[in-house]
Amino acid sequence: MSLKPQKLFLKVEFQDAGKRMDLLLSDHFTELSRSRVKTLLEEGLVFVDGVCLKKASNHAREGQMIVIEIPQVKKLDLVPMDVDIHLLYEDDDLAVLEKPAGISVHPSETENSPTVVHGLLKKLKNLSSIGGVERPGIVHRIDKGTSGILVISKTDTAHALLSSQFKAHTIERKYKVLIYGKPRLNSEKIETFFGRNPTNRKKMTGKLKEGKKAVTFFKLLEAVGTQFSLLECKLETGRTHQIRVHLSEQSLSIVGDPIYGEHIRKAKMLAKTFPELSEKCLAIDHQLLHAAFLGFKHPTTEKWMEFESALPSDFENFVNFAKKL
Repeated sequence: MSLKPQKLFLKVEFQDAGKRMDLLLSDHFTELSRSRVKTLLEEGLVFVDGVCLKKASNHAREGQMIVIEIPQVKKLDLVPMDVDIHLLYEDDDLAVLEKPAGISVHPSETENSPTVVHGLLKKLKNLSSIGGVERPGIVHRIDKGTSGILVISKTDTAHALLSSQFKAHTIERKYKVLIYGKPRLNSEKIETFFGRNPTNRKKMTGKLKEGKKAVTFFKLLEAVGTQFSLLECKLETGRTHQIRVHLSEQSLSIVGDPIYGEHIRKAKMLAKTFPELSEKCLAIDHQLLHAAFLGFKHPTTEKWMEFESALPSDFENFVNFAKKL
């Protein structure tokens, strides 16, 4: 893992004038989360035209030169652990892995259980440092309750180049998801303004009048029995909870989703006609959402790479049971 300090530079263009500094920086430097930007601000490591920036809420002005000093990374005090992650591919620049549902990608203030990061420290010798002490190697994330493919960076150069692909929306990501009922259309593009729900800050929404754009494409793969549908969702953007929010706001509830949609109510509605099915639905403790495909250009060789992941056994077993009804 690289421990060297580095500097990031950004000249504010016309289209970015007026934006909050923390939002501008986390949007432009996709390897830096908003919380990471806030930490850098608090530590006095962000400068605007040579003056230390203290307030994240300051608004950018066209022509300003912003410099972010990324400090030398402290040696990790995270303990390497055996975590249930499966490596699909590894070279000197990156690794590709499968994450099961129920494991968070990285530690946080609210997540003390072993994470993907703990497992990476056990399995890999090198990880990029751009994501900070708690997120070595992490270029992108999927929710704790979502299973599937992640690409991990082993060098800072690979991290930056992969991040630029995510920002440019040239990474290809496909998910498989099981929903209650059937969509009105067999395929559809969902495009909305997306961000924090103003009435519940722990949730996201696609019903904003302005903000970041979120784009999800879905298509019907197959009807699963009489009660469910298996969809493929393709992401153009990758906002937090994007698929879960976009589908739920189209009245397409994901089976098992504990936050969005109406999973519990819909599961209980099955009790009269399909009591065993209802019981199986209520026993699911995470959304049946799986990152099944990832395609990207290798940061060094520039070769296009593709990876696929089969449905995990609990997801597949539920689908096979539901097909009989």
